[in-house]
Amino acid sequence: MPRGSTREADLFDKLNAILSLFSDEKPEWAPAAAARALRLPRSTAYRLLARMAGSGLLDQDDDSGRYRLGIRLAALGSLAQRSSSLQRAAAPVLRALAGESRETASLMVRGGAEGVTVLIAASQQPLMVPGQIGGRVPLHASAGGKVLLAFMPDDLRSTLFTDLFTAQTSTTITDPAVLTRHLADIRTAGYATGRGEWIDGVYAAAAPVRSFTGEVIGALSVGGPRARVTDERLQVLVKLVTAAAAEVSSAVGHVPR
Repeated sequence: MPRGSTREADLFDKLNAILSLFSDEKPEWAPAAAARALRLPRSTAYRLLARMAGSGLLDQDDDSGRYRLGIRLAALGSLAQRSSSLQRAAAPVLRALAGESRETASLMVRGGAEGVTVLIAASQQPLMVPGQIGGRVPLHASAGGKVLLAFMPDDLRSTLFTDLFTAQTSTTITDPAVLTRHLADIRTAGYATGRGEWIDGVYAAAAPVRSFTGEVIGALSVGGPRARVTDERLQVLVKLVTAAAAEVSSAVGHVPR
């Protein structure tokens, strides 16, 4: 094994061992106790704990100095829990959507002020929309992200607004008042479209996926290059993705009222 790979594996083992210390029975660890449990030199253990706290994976109590799992891990855990069953339900629908539309289809969930792609069914056409599992997009800059933003509770949307409005392309909405009106239109229509707001020349349509409680837990999107997705074709994609999102919603227990 290359030397660099050995070091990376060793670091991963140490980080994994640190995270494995925490449990319901032992949710907090003093640095010295953690070093003893890990059988690491104190300097090494202290350095790793501090770096993990700096990245948000751990939190350190200012008074006791003890470490606990950080809010970033809690958010990632919640994201994984939400997305896993949703992915299973969406996978066959997404493949069918990509096949019928002949464009790239994806499933997005919210991670903070970003939309996170958790599932992709790629277009089989030579010219296709780039995408990857785990890819992140600011919520205001894509069709799927705007769906998630439009249908979230008002108070949550208000808190996220401070992290938005960075221009990604020349068509990204960067005016809060304009975006607020646009999101109201999305709620009324029940879907969103994107016209090159994240990647120049890429048009897409997206619709919400709802849980059994009616909460919007994800967004299905389908889109492609402007050369194929004309305004007329975009309306066809709207119908396809709306039907697909309703099918996924039904699969996870949503019953329309």
